[in-house]
Amino acid sequence: MLSKQEILEALNDIAETVLKQNKTVEIGIYGGSAIVLSWEFRKSTRDVDVAIYNDASYLKNIAQQIAQERDLPEDWLNDGVKGFLSNNEERQLFLELPENSETKGLRIFTPTAEYLLAMKCMAMRIGGLENSSDVEDIKNLIQITGLNTKNQVISLVEKFYPDNLIQPKVLYGIEEIVESLQMQKSTVKENKEMTNKSSIKSNTQSTPDAFSDRLSKKGQDNGRGWDR
Repeated sequence: MLSKQEILEALNDIAETVLKQNKTVEIGIYGGSAIVLSWEFRKSTRDVDVAIYNDASYLKNIAQQIAQERDLPEDWLNDGVKGFLSNNEERQLFLELPENSETKGLRIFTPTAEYLLAMKCMAMRIGGLENSSDVEDIKNLIQITGLNTKNQVISLVEKFYPDNLIQPKVLYGIEEIVESLQMQKSTVKENKEMTNKSSIKSNTQSTPDAFSDRLSKKGQDNGRGWDR
């Protein structure tokens, strides 16, 4: 598994190699690796899902060299994600490497949270709901994007992909995930309410004792007053 630091170090090696040959390569990073780089709910990923926008063969050769130097899997840089890219994709410039050079050898783009959520949902047409990490990714991205219902999520997917590509498996998966997320939220809310009720009850029960203590103290004070 690759951490954020390991990914960035390997990409920086690529950038330095490319720069020595007076080239600049642009890539998009997607999937779990985009989550590891951009958000905090994933700490590692098996590989780096990329779309290579220029000089693909050239970059793949360099990636294999870096794999040998850093003892990484041969396919650590994987372009299999290209089959899920949308014609309406939304991406943003994430980083330019090497960081210590004014001239950059590698420009890295990442998808918006909305676009990545749509991609993750579309990937269910193949992987289904068996991959728990994908399900958790989708749940977290739903919360990040502020969506609340299955219809909102489906509308988002339709924004990036034509209807004929959105298979029933995707729709059923979205429905199941949203229902599960709503149940989790409901459970958290109920537990919070129960905790609040217990706290109120505890405070209420302690009040008579405190009141009795005050009366007892007052009586003692009055007693001393009569002695005088």
